Amino acid sequence: MLNKFLSYIKKLDEIALKILKKGIFSCFALCIFSCIILITYLLFIHTQYTYLLGITLFRISLIFSIEFIICAFVSDFIKNGISIL
Repeated sequence: MLNKFLSYIKKLDEIALKILKKGIFSCFALCIFSCIILITYLLFIHTQYTYLLGITLFRISLIFSIEFIICAFVSDFIKNGISIL
């Protein structure tokens, strides 16, 4: 299963791969920022607002990274006419 996934990534179109890499990088940056907020909550500021902000940003970054992966595959499948079934 993992080998099949990696082979799909290697076969992606150049534009889809570029968008995928930039999207994953921006989501990773957002994830790091949310971790910094959560560490700040843990060490210094103990308010519910900081905790909820950090958790929400972390969840959003994970959701966006999954959406970038799915959209890159779907756009490549549509472009190449590959049937998923």
